[in-house]
Amino acid sequence: MVPEALAVPYAAEIGAGDEAVGFLMAGDVIGMTVGAVAIAKTGALWRRRLLVPLAAATGLPLMATALTPNVPVTVALWAAAGCLGTYMVIAQIAFTQLVPDRMRARAIAFASAGLQTAQGLGVMFGGLLAEAVPPSTAIAVSAAVGSVGALVVGIGHRLGQVDPDSRGREPAEPEPARS
Repeated sequence: MVPEALAVPYAAEIGAGDEAVGFLMAGDVIGMTVGAVAIAKTGALWRRRLLVPLAAATGLPLMATALTPNVPVTVALWAAAGCLGTYMVIAQIAFTQLVPDRMRARAIAFASAGLQTAQGLGVMFGGLLAEAVPPSTAIAVSAAVGSVGALVVGIGHRLGQVDPDSRGREPAEPEPARS
């Protein structure tokens, strides 16, 4: 969301005209479309395995925006980020499958409100940051924060999972304390 919100000042920063803004903003949408088609052809097991890596990697192409590349390179970078951003599709599928049918509508509405709030806050903080640093830097920093956040959530989730091989076994006896 931050790159699109800062597309106009970023275009000005790299010396591109107003017509470049539409191309910049289209990059993410094109990438997301390509990624969604690819994800739709991926099996459920692989989708689950790809969720965290895709989420963490989404910010990587956007970090390169700090180098202020020209418009075609930036569009390609933003398209790559959009393609990687299809983790959102995977997350939505996983969330929907976890929620009981009788609660699904309320849960999806609540999750949607939370996502919109998070995106709005991201745009706000990205804009505030762009007041202090160049837009290219604000985009790169926002991307880095998003990637690190995805890694933290992914690692936290993984640490909280039960080892499937340990199900049904008795817990190991604790070792006696040594005197």
